[in-house]
Amino acid sequence: MAKPLPVKFIVEELEPRLSRDVYPYIHPNPLIRRVFWKRLDNAAALASEGGSALAGGGGSARASSEGSALDFGTGNGFALPYIAERFKSVDGIDLKVNPCAHAIVQKLGLKNVRLLEMSGYKLKLSRKYDAVFALDVLEHFEQLDSAVRQIKAVLAPGGALIVSGPSENLLYRMSRKVFGLKKPEDHYHTADEVFAACGRHFKLEKERNVPAGVPSSVALFRIGRFRN
Repeated sequence: MAKPLPVKFIVEELEPRLSRDVYPYIHPNPLIRRVFWKRLDNAAALASEGGSALAGGGGSARASSEGSALDFGTGNGFALPYIAERFKSVDGIDLKVNPCAHAIVQKLGLKNVRLLEMSGYKLKLSRKYDAVFALDVLEHFEQLDSAVRQIKAVLAPGGALIVSGPSENLLYRMSRKVFGLKKPEDHYHTADEVFAACGRHFKLEKERNVPAGVPSSVALFRIGRFRN
């Protein structure tokens, strides 16, 4: 199981750089914290379960501190430690890289991570990646299919795409109100819509839900591994 960043580290080391999207990770309610960290834990598990899960029957992707990965829409950078321990080289991209992501890379000594600023609609990357992580990011792209096509262009043949997204179903909306969280204005798509868009370009290989064991129709988050 992947270990979340200690709350003490987040508050003491990163607090001046924190943005509002980080709040659920340090929410006073432990249930909220668990749900959001569990999402990252499931994404990490899909990337590494079975030791060579990313190899995909002859594909190019490799796990266990080998290969290359792209964190598409790295945001606050909380996923970077999970990815960096599983791949030899990691690029994190965002339209404007959050100072929190820079601090995580620096303070945790993630020497195999580069942070690059560019639009997800126009990736200026000269390499192909063994794995691409798009964790709670594709719902922010109004032109969803265009973003998925950009990922397709940089993912190596046989490579894996790890995707997560909020369901925006009734339970999710009710939970948001109960715990005082507000829907971002740029949440254009549900997890179902994100998965459908990815499914038009990749093959869904495995899926997990948060909470575990519940059907997608009532899950708070959907996490999936797609194969190129």
